This record gives sequence, structure tokens and C-alpha cells, in this order.
Amino acid sequence: MCEYLITLVGFCAKIAKALEKPAILQLTCPFIAFFDTEASQFEAELARWGTAIDRQVMVLLSRRQANSADAVAKIGRTLVQWVPSEEKKQHSIMIRSIRVQEKLHSRQPERVAAWRRQRKKGTTEWLFQEQAYQDWKSSTASTMLWIHGKLGSGKTVLLANVVAELYRLPQGGGNMKPIVTYHFCNHDHADSNTYDCIMGSIIQQILAYLEPESETVADMDLYLQRAACPSLHDEAISVLRRTLPRDRSMFLILDALDECQGEVVAAILGALKSISEVCLVHLCCSTRTDAPVSRIVSSIFPRIEHQVSMSSPPMLAEMKGFVEAEFERRRHVRRLDVSLEEIVKDVLVGASEGM
Repeated sequence: MCEYLITLVGFCAKIAKALEKPAILQLTCPFIAFFDTEASQFEAELARWGTAIDRQVMVLLSRRQANSADAVAKIGRTLVQWVPSEEKKQHSIMIRSIRVQEKLHSRQPERVAAWRRQRKKGTTEWLFQEQAYQDWKSSTASTMLWIHGKLGSGKTVLLANVVAELYRLPQGGGNMKPIVTYHFCNHDHADSNTYDCIMGSIIQQILAYLEPESETVADMDLYLQRAACPSLHDEAISVLRRTLPRDRSMFLILDALDECQGEVVAAILGALKSISEVCLVHLCCSTRTDAPVSRIVSSIFPRIEHQVSMSSPPMLAEMKGFVEAEFERRRHVRRLDVSLEEIVKDVLVGASEGM
């Protein structure tokens, strides 16, 4: 900065010296010539020192930021020593809960994205009016709802909207909202159809509803730390049976079980049935009507209280209304002959097989 000011003072001194010349000499040697010969060297000097100042300022700023970060870290370390032990304990409990959920199912964003993708426009209101669905949802004992239909009949879209409808349920007894968990099996992602992936997803969602200091979270953390290669079979299910709240409603939604191997379906349904024997569980599964796993479902749950078919009259009636509305919405694009329009509507409703 001093060198910059020295150069600037020198420049001013040159101007002052030029102005001290007699007027006649100033006319013969105008300022334009002065700037051409004298000022250019001062301009270069000022630019050089200006660049040096700019670099030095950046260095000083960087050093100050580094020193500030060190000071903040030092203050933080000092404050931690004065944090009450109860707050430290709560922080540790919260970290434990997050750690357990991450171990159980680290792909939660993918699961949520899969559910959101399936929430399309379609005919799903008809299910909510079905007596079987209403009885299943309001049951005061563990129960199962089995939704079956042909391939492509819209079971996945239907169950995605069931999840959304269950999320809107009001708080139940004890001021607690029902626990809602789901898993959508996917033919294109075989790793999402394994026992550990499905049960890990379900258990992770259950724990997310519970308080971090709950016995379920603590015992599951101990199990996951103790087991060299933790599996979510016997001991993990035992933890849930022993510690889950008995009076809190739990909805478990499983779509496209027929995408899983038969032994995987048997293991999953067996585990969920075991939990439903001690907790209030509303289980909803979907399969193709002709899928081999349907026999497994029937064998594990020989008495299925509630069933819904994707070819039921209410669904076909709502599909007809949906087609009618779409024709009205697009009527300005092209008008069809009345008889041809009715034929097209009947074909669309008959071939829709659901959605």
C-alpha cells in the first residue's frame, strides 16, 4: 500500500511540475503529450502495485477465515464440556436411532421415489368405498386384506394410493398416529425383492415412528451390533414381538409379492404373521390371481377375512366414468360418430383391466 501511495504521489508531483511551467511552454507542450510520455509508466506501476495489494488482501482474508474456523471449533469444544449430561444423553440416543435405521435400510430415498412414481391419476376411489376395505381398515384385531388381479390391472397404483390415504388417518388412542409402512417389489430390481431388503424396509419404517429412546430401538441396536452378519429372521422378529406397543395400529402394505421367490414370500408372511399375533397389524398384500405365490398366501393365512378383486363391478363402473370424463375433456380435439364413440368406450373399459 505504501509503494502504491509513493507512486501516486510521484505522479501528482509530475503534474504539479508540469503546471509550474510558464503558460507559453504549456501551450507548446500540451497535457496530451505529457500523458503519452509520462503517465503511461505511472499507470503500469500503479497496476503492478494494485495487483500486489489485491493478492495480499486475499491472503489475509483466507488466513482470517482459517483462524475464525479454528476459534469457532475451539469454542465448540469448550462448550461441549459444559453441556448438561442429560443433553449429551439425548444426543447419543438420537444418533443411535439414526444408526439403527441406516443399518436396516439405507435406500429409503429409492423406496419413497418408487411409491411417488406410482401415485398416478387413475380410478382408485372405488376401493375406499368397498366394504371389505373399510372393515379391514377399522378392524380392532389383526387382519389381512388381499388384493388380486391380472397382470397390469393396476394393483400397484391402487396400493400406492392406499398408502397415501392411510397417511391421512387421524391420531388414534394415546394421541399417536397409526404406523404406516410399505414396500413395492419391482421386477426390474431383483435386490428389492429379497427377505432382508423387504423386512429391513418395514422395520426401519416402524422404528421411524417410535421414540428414539424406546426399548425397540435400543434392543434392535444391540442385536445389530452383536451379530457378525445380522439377519432379520428369528432374533430381530423376537425383538419386535417383545417390545412393540400392543395398542398402536400398524398398517403394512406389500405390493407385487409374486415378484419374489416362493421361499422369500413364505418367510416374510410368516414373520409378519408372528408380529400380528402380539400387535395390532393390518396387513395388505397384492398378487396376480394366477401367481403360484397365491397358494403360499392362502396356506399361511387360511382364513383371509377381506379380499378385493381388480375386476369387481365398482372398479369397472368407476373406470367407465373415468373414460366418459376423458372423452368429454378431449371432445374439442375430434368428434366421433355417436355409435363409434360408444364402441370405443366399451373397448377401453373392457380392455383396461383396472387402471
